[in-house]
Amino acid sequence: MKRFVLRIFGVLFFVYIFIVSFLFVGKPPQTPDTQFGLTYSVTYARYLGLDVHELLQKIVTELRPTVVRLPLYWNEIEKSEGSYDFSEYRLFMDQLEETNTPVILTIGYKVPRYPECYAPSWTHTLSSHDFEERVRAYVGAAVTEFSSYENIEMWQVENEPFFYFGEACRSRSFEDIAKEVALVKRMDQRPVILTDSGELSSWYNAIALSDVFGTTVYRQVYNSVLGYITMPIRPIFYYRKSLIMRSLVNDVPLIDAELQMEPWIPDGVRNTSLELLQEKFTPDTFERNISYAKDTGITLHILWGVEYWYYLAQHGDDTLWEKALQLWN
Repeated sequence: MKRFVLRIFGVLFFVYIFIVSFLFVGKPPQTPDTQFGLTYSVTYARYLGLDVHELLQKIVTELRPTVVRLPLYWNEIEKSEGSYDFSEYRLFMDQLEETNTPVILTIGYKVPRYPECYAPSWTHTLSSHDFEERVRAYVGAAVTEFSSYENIEMWQVENEPFFYFGEACRSRSFEDIAKEVALVKRMDQRPVILTDSGELSSWYNAIALSDVFGTTVYRQVYNSVLGYITMPIRPIFYYRKSLIMRSLVNDVPLIDAELQMEPWIPDGVRNTSLELLQEKFTPDTFERNISYAKDTGITLHILWGVEYWYYLAQHGDDTLWEKALQLWN
């Protein structure tokens, strides 16, 4: 019996070594045509006190990224039940269309930027069933409103819907998200992308529902107990993980939907000194993260932090904005 147990532990040990080696050792195929887009959060730009239309204009005329991921915020659009106001987001889409900028339009309840979940206040007392009906009604209205824009390349349905992170977010099932995705696919033929945490999720459910799957890539995160942590993950991890999951679930294209290009600041950028902000994310950090991204074997990376770069530039430090200019020009 003892010998049998030792054999089992020996097999498990070698399986563990194989998995670790597969995920962390080696290099993915090189992608010389690596492309970079960015996420533009109007809500976050406002939090930083920026002129949201001015910044978008600078994005499309100075930076000229490959694609812009633009989240719609439900709490801003449907402030009273059944009454939708997409007018401001139409202005943003018009700016993007005029410069032929490709767009990934992010729709749903959970979209980029903390607190992650953006339900209007009138939904807070709804039952789960009624809430899901209102989410789908809003998503359907958004697709109807923006489907005429030919520069929309993909619809992103929710943001990391299977990763529990955010403030006061409702619990939602796989079936809830699947119905939302199915609705968008019935209404429009363009691909649907779902995203998931690159480091802390299996990707299984998101890949199962995707036409395109988007991982996140974070290099330095903050934990209230441990403080700042540099993720001990090599670039090969994302490529190899995608090989495993796509072979098991759904063989769809992989992109990096959220590449960290700003510091993780627990107290909020506006409540943090310029000196500390500059210390936590330097121009060298910018270059290292871009180099890391290129080594993942992923062709398209969507950068996270354009509002932050511009905020610093507005406060006398344009080094990160200049790095972004060099990246795209």
